[in-house]
Amino acid sequence: MAGPDPAGRGGIETVMRLIMDRCSDEVDMTVVATHRHGSWLYRSVASVTGLTAALAHLAVHRPDVVHLHVAKRGSLVRKGILTWAASALRVPVVLHCHGGMFESDFRRMPPVLRKVVSGVFRRATAVIVLSESWLSVYEDLVGVPAEKLTVAMNCVEVPAALPQRVAEPLGVAFLGRLGPQKGAWDLIRAVAALPAPLRARLRVQLAGDGDVAGTRALVAQHGVGDVVEVRDWLDATERDQVLADSAVLALPSPNEGLPMSLLEAMAWGLVPVVSPVGGIPEVVTSGVNGLLVRPGDPDDIAAALRRLIEEPALRAELSAAARRSAEDGFSIEAYREKLGHVWAAAAATARGRSA
Repeated sequence: MAGPDPAGRGGIETVMRLIMDRCSDEVDMTVVATHRHGSWLYRSVASVTGLTAALAHLAVHRPDVVHLHVAKRGSLVRKGILTWAASALRVPVVLHCHGGMFESDFRRMPPVLRKVVSGVFRRATAVIVLSESWLSVYEDLVGVPAEKLTVAMNCVEVPAALPQRVAEPLGVAFLGRLGPQKGAWDLIRAVAALPAPLRARLRVQLAGDGDVAGTRALVAQHGVGDVVEVRDWLDATERDQVLADSAVLALPSPNEGLPMSLLEAMAWGLVPVVSPVGGIPEVVTSGVNGLLVRPGDPDDIAAALRRLIEEPALRAELSAAARRSAEDGFSIEAYREKLGHVWAAAAATARGRSA
């Protein structure tokens, strides 16, 4: 399995750790990191080193299956090289697609580059996407045969019990890349748009990487520093404490695959206030287990927060439904079983070719 460093930050890294921790005893897995966070030079060296190690492992060990986590841009280049190499060695490849901006990036590519990228995906033995909504993108736009596509929504650890949360102030969490890309700045503007008496009934924590300084400056600019705290990236223990302290997850992102922060928050019983992009509408139904808001619309986000402040019964109902959705739809056991089927089918395809 190749992808970003599983010890690093991000949703893909979380998925990789879950696969590694819960993989069947029948699977002997070697993990190679082809990306690490850091300076441009550090990332470049890590990519070259990781790619070289993965190619060497392919050539020497000829694994039964290669599982590649794909996001965008640099990730696509690295996984494209590994896919072509594995194909040349007749080793089955499973491409696991995570990038929420892949469709827009693909449409902006020159025709020649689109043809190259399409060729990479068609060479894969199987392609995993995060939701039903992504099937048409990879089949119709990229040209992946339908029989190669599998939907595997991300899985999540579900806490055995939920903490007792105070009714007020209402804890709101944002976990992800800070800046305009994931809607963090729209959330700040939404909080600022609330009347002062309502705003005082909130406590908002934004945590992640990205433009931390710019996010803090925006909080100061809007004068909401008394209710909004901006934090750096959290480790797992710190993240769980934020989830325990919060009642709402706000992620009004304009682009997503299927964010792990959403699934983790639902498992903790937080009410999602999220935008209907990527695979999110297949997970969150507005008014049933969360609230859907228009991305890029702080007033709509503010209206959703206002409802949750003023309607505690609705908040409790949505919280319980979100928790049930996580328990019923994103179990690690079902996810592991689906991956096992994909790997077994890919390996069988290779054996059939060599027979």
